[in-house]
Amino acid sequence: MVDVKIGTRPPWVGLAAAVWVQLAAANAYTFPLYSGTLKYVLGYGQQQLTMLGVAVDIGQNFGIIPGVLCNWLPPWLILAAGATMCFLGCPFNMPLDYVFRTTLYTCNGRRRVCSTWSFPLHANYGCGVGSGVTALNNLAQIGYAAGVNDTTVLLCLFSLGNFFGRLGGGAVSEHLVKSRMLPRPVLMTCTQIIMVISFLFLSLALDRSLYISTGFLGICYGVQYSVMIPTVSELFGLKNFGLFYNFMSLGNPIGAFLFSGLLAGYLYDKEMGKQVGTTCLGQECFRVTFLILGGLCAFGAFLSVILSVRIRPVYQMLYAGGSFRVNRPLH
Repeated sequence: MVDVKIGTRPPWVGLAAAVWVQLAAANAYTFPLYSGTLKYVLGYGQQQLTMLGVAVDIGQNFGIIPGVLCNWLPPWLILAAGATMCFLGCPFNMPLDYVFRTTLYTCNGRRRVCSTWSFPLHANYGCGVGSGVTALNNLAQIGYAAGVNDTTVLLCLFSLGNFFGRLGGGAVSEHLVKSRMLPRPVLMTCTQIIMVISFLFLSLALDRSLYISTGFLGICYGVQYSVMIPTVSELFGLKNFGLFYNFMSLGNPIGAFLFSGLLAGYLYDKEMGKQVGTTCLGQECFRVTFLILGGLCAFGAFLSVILSVRIRPVYQMLYAGGSFRVNRPLH
């Protein structure tokens, strides 16, 4: 029997609690299941619908304030506040542009977040998760455009890939840094190249490419997230980890706003205007969007290569003995 000190808990308790938190947070990924119904009932265009998805992403990743407070308040209090907001349904109805501007203002007010490493890491992460969340938010309409009646299968493929990406991405990156001292962003480079290929296949509308590409996009999306977290802790330390982590997480809602709300929704509505009905059908509905997202991922891979080269000496120092040796921010 393992002896546990008074006031402490065994590691598996934290793991079990984290699993329950993740289960509750999975609600945000069900948006494609009811987005089609919302669009029909409320009479929304695709751009209006994607903006609603952006609001979901902003709420899911708006953690700058808790990230700052966690340096002074105990974790149980932060989690209790989050649980209370989830229970109440956060009954505040603020305009989306106000939330977005508030998010940017909060970020700009944090002096030490921006550095020579944080910008390429944030831009690289934004390219990867921004393009991934764009595909996720429009997954139902992507399926309808391709002639898929039951888009639940697509969401299941993306979610399953997301799970394995988060699980496998952490394990693979850990192996790479300990065995070869390779920076974790190397894995982000590989996954974004896969995303380029996946978006290219989607734009060509090849037979069965929709299901395969959706699964791979889910895997790559999960890898981006799992690699970003330890990378932030290794480059910037743990003292202000909550702040740095949530600053990086803003790449998700910002990417969703730019690429899902402004780009994909606009191009979808423009193409639908050439057809009869309220649903756009055919590969032209998202073809240009897929090509742009593929180019975005290529740019993200390029940034990731530059970042990996620049931080390689840091990883060689941290993992020279095969394990993490320094636990302080590096500049």
